[in-house]
Amino acid sequence: MLYDPADDATGEYVELYNKGGSPVGLGGWTLNAAKGSWLKQLTFADTDEIPAGGYLVVHDGGVTVSAGSAAAVANLDLGNAGSSGDAVRLDDCEGRIIDTVIYGANNTDSFLDDSGAVATSYAPKASEGQAIRRDALGADTDQSGVDFTVGDPTPGAATPSGGGDPDECVLLGGVVINELLPNSAGSDNADWLELYNPGTSEVTLTGWTLEYGTSTYSSAKSLSDVVIPAGGLVLIHDDGFTPPSGATGYNLSIDLGTGSNSDAVRVVNCLGEPVDTVVYSDPNENSWVDDSGAVATSFAPKPNSEESIGRRIDGHDTDQSGEDFTLYLVSEVTPGQPNPVPFDCAADGELEGLVINEIMTTPDTALAPGEWIELLNVSGGELTLTGWTLNTGKSSYDKTYALDTLTVPADGYVLVHDPDYTTDVSTLAPEALTMVVELDLGNATSNADAVQILNCDGEPVDTLVYGKENTDGFLDDVGDIAESIAPLSGSGESIGRRVNGVDSDLSFEDFTVFELSELSPGFENPEPPPCDVSGNGLVLINEVLTDAAGADAGQHWIELVNLGAADIDLGGWELQVAPSTWPDFGEGLSLPGGTILPAGGFLVIYEADTVFTNLPEGAPTFVVAAGELDLGNGSSEDGLRLMDCGGDEADALAYGPTGTAGVELDCGNAAFPTLAPAPGESQTLGRSADAADTDQCTDFTLLPTMSPGAENANNDCVPTDDAPKSGCRGRGSSTADPCGGTTAYEPPGRCATAPFGGLEAVVLALALLRRRRP
Repeated sequence: MLYDPADDATGEYVELYNKGGSPVGLGGWTLNAAKGSWLKQLTFADTDEIPAGGYLVVHDGGVTVSAGSAAAVANLDLGNAGSSGDAVRLDDCEGRIIDTVIYGANNTDSFLDDSGAVATSYAPKASEGQAIRRDALGADTDQSGVDFTVGDPTPGAATPSGGGDPDECVLLGGVVINELLPNSAGSDNADWLELYNPGTSEVTLTGWTLEYGTSTYSSAKSLSDVVIPAGGLVLIHDDGFTPPSGATGYNLSIDLGTGSNSDAVRVVNCLGEPVDTVVYSDPNENSWVDDSGAVATSFAPKPNSEESIGRRIDGHDTDQSGEDFTLYLVSEVTPGQPNPVPFDCAADGELEGLVINEIMTTPDTALAPGEWIELLNVSGGELTLTGWTLNTGKSSYDKTYALDTLTVPADGYVLVHDPDYTTDVSTLAPEALTMVVELDLGNATSNADAVQILNCDGEPVDTLVYGKENTDGFLDDVGDIAESIAPLSGSGESIGRRVNGVDSDLSFEDFTVFELSELSPGFENPEPPPCDVSGNGLVLINEVLTDAAGADAGQHWIELVNLGAADIDLGGWELQVAPSTWPDFGEGLSLPGGTILPAGGFLVIYEADTVFTNLPEGAPTFVVAAGELDLGNGSSEDGLRLMDCGGDEADALAYGPTGTAGVELDCGNAAFPTLAPAPGESQTLGRSADAADTDQCTDFTLLPTMSPGAENANNDCVPTDDAPKSGCRGRGSSTADPCGGTTAYEPPGRCATAPFGGLEAVVLALALLRRRRP
């Protein structure tokens, strides 16, 4: 069939073939074509007939039909399969479908094949002036992608590569794809693959084809001229590849897929039957099938530029690409030669002892350019990483980096980095190794991404899943879908182990975020900040905005107050939000070391999208990513609590509709008998008198005016000296009015109006805190 002739005005044709031993009359039969829907092209006359073993060519008047073949002229309008697949169908005089061909890169219009199912096998798209034709004359599997290939038009005559009569097809066993390089350097016009004949006789592949593609088998090349000697190898290649000396090559202008998701290549014999198939990279979004006819679940690895995919053992074929093929480094590719002798992992390989210690996923192009991954040998001895790989992925593991060349000393580091990153050897740990690769790490801003180390048996040794929710189902090291996710890092920040080399197989528990000043590529991570629990009882939640004006997502804020006379470092303290029950410690928003809550002062923790109208200039603040303080609006019971760095509760609040009993959320291990009121839009919940704390939700009320970073708007506490303070807990020891703010107020007395009235006169020279998260 020719649907895209060189002269677009004329030249389209459809060739019919009668493989039977008697003539077939076509009276009342119809030829139909579809570009989006089916349109009749021709109803055959009673006189139209195909002789036994002969042809009939339906054409538009611009075609010269071979002598001896029948013809019928029609005003054909065949689709060119430009953006979606098109189709042609032959129906008999009773409307029964006789044969259907779907061609092009996809089937977005859901044309049915002859089995009545939506077609998933498509004939390749032909170039201008090229025809699609059966690979073996009359052979029909009802699968267009299996039956058809691309070749020169021969209207009314047997196709040169069709092998003539199917009975004349010489079936050859054992020919396999042995090695392929689908990601050649530069302009990517030097792809090649290697065919291997394990037999004891020379073979000529008359009528055979090579098919390949990135979503369907959209390209097909005739192998009819290919001759492979007994036990020999030949190369099929693109224009830019020159076979090495002594190797036999056939330039068929092949352009293989690079494996951005699963791609495939296969050899098909002269009956249109798949002989050998390689599916490489994953996920298998296009449902490639293996040689058993099942949707492939075993995949050869994805190669980087100039790396090849080759059989572990020459010619050994289990029909499972992942079992048969491995990744060969640039130095190991062997076009036209036997593949390297496989490494015996079970006998000679290392199986554990290497961890991911720190990674840079979002470089600051000026201050910290280039992505990198730091690996650490924690085995206690030297590690030779033959057969090991490092995998990275955004929705699946789509990048693979071979670690074969590395031998890592005990306690040694490996810095795998992008070419944009320039290492300073003077800052690397002694004997640290470096490896330059084209990294492409995910930023994990919309869903979790991952990095994984596999040993020479292909088993996961260490996995880091980081960022947002794990919607793609990355597995942890025990094989479960990861629920413990390391935090998201900002520009110029790294994700590193809290304690150098310590691995619990849980990404959240093991990893934190390091600021630009704390980066340590190629040497030990910073020590974790000290835990100070002395502020428990002095640090309270003072005011909360849960429902900002309009779409309030990303605009929540929480104000903490320090009742003490000394600054408090909140490093490792944690804010937890809950719709019904409190999360476990470690699952909330952890504050980094150096998060200082000043004596008698406030700290406003807010999401990045928050817009303030009355935040005092210079007020201490701490910014988190939008969505990290996802506070409920109180339409049902919601909760917020503060935990100290030792995991003990410091303060808690539950709020919701009037009359709702707080039977789930608790403060001091006792259920709240009454909830604080649910705030309306742009209303804040605040302590009725600043810092009053009776461990009850009734400490909080709706404030008439929000006051982030300052005293609450309804403050009316004026206690007398050295007496129980209204709204305070305990007794103080000052000699002047503590609520006036003129005298420091020492614990255990806790003034309801802290911070003091004179706070406005104090210049708080605090730089905006940068976040270091768990």
